[in-house]
Amino acid sequence: MPTTRSSDPFDDIYLEHFIAVVLEAPSADASYRMALKAMGTETTDDLLYLSKVDLSDFIWTKADGSDGSLTPAEVNKILALQEWFQAQEEHTEEVWLTLTSQDFKEYRLNARIPTTTTMTTPATTSSATMNAAEEFTKGIKKSISDYTSFKDKKNWNSWQCSLIATGYNHGISNVFDPNYTPTDEASKALFAEQQRFAFSIFTKHLHEPEATGILRNYSDETQPNYGDAQALYKDLVATFSGGIAASLSATELETEINNFKLTDNWNKPITTWFSALKHKFQDLDLVSPEAKSDQWKNDEIDSLVLEHKTINAQVNSLCNQVNIAALQSGGSPIK
Repeated sequence: MPTTRSSDPFDDIYLEHFIAVVLEAPSADASYRMALKAMGTETTDDLLYLSKVDLSDFIWTKADGSDGSLTPAEVNKILALQEWFQAQEEHTEEVWLTLTSQDFKEYRLNARIPTTTTMTTPATTSSATMNAAEEFTKGIKKSISDYTSFKDKKNWNSWQCSLIATGYNHGISNVFDPNYTPTDEASKALFAEQQRFAFSIFTKHLHEPEATGILRNYSDETQPNYGDAQALYKDLVATFSGGIAASLSATELETEINNFKLTDNWNKPITTWFSALKHKFQDLDLVSPEAKSDQWKNDEIDSLVLEHKTINAQVNSLCNQVNIAALQSGGSPIK
């Protein structure tokens, strides 16, 4: 596919690829581009957290002074892109560059008939009570294949973010709120459907050994807690967001960072390496008792770029300039 250059590109190459190539909207006045820029969307991470309401209700002012808004079709394409990304096994930024316009069209075509769980309604429940539950089952397209699998505890934070973001789009956020309790018959019926759907997600996608052990605690049909996805998720958070699991995860992440060296053999954009390192730092901060200091991160960067001649030379040059300025002003050099 020939590369199309935009007249108003995003700084983030992955976001730009999605707009210019996948959506075939390279022009500066394309609705996608104008809307996302007006929203302050700078990266694909920003894009992933935009909800249907965010996209549908947003209005911006065009250059001619008129109001601009995304059409329902445009909104659905962006939501489909979020679903496509969540369905990928690897949640790295490089995945975005593998998607072409034709691939995306085929994905949307195939996704029109999703694999959903069958949810039954008690015959004794009134039709008024069931309206919300029926709307849930018949509403927004939901498929357990839209979710990714949890296989390694070191990936807990990224998997949890993916789970919550996709669950938000599917209307099951109450399951992830340990304090939520339905108060009337309608909300109880709706929550029961949300629980069934969420439990199907966990059943299919929990593969990490400790996680499967937790799943088994809620998989005995003879027990009253069978299928309680809310309690199951609470146990997952308690296990993987703190304590020994989190400490082990932090140790593994530190080792992974220490091995993530930038060498002259790196054949992708340098910004890709720095972006990946940024995400590793963020994941480490989430599982560590205390966030790592900026000095610690700077020292890590210094050591990681030592084998890349160009970048290391630039770092040393910058440090020399700072040291000269510090000495001239009576201060102390940084190293």
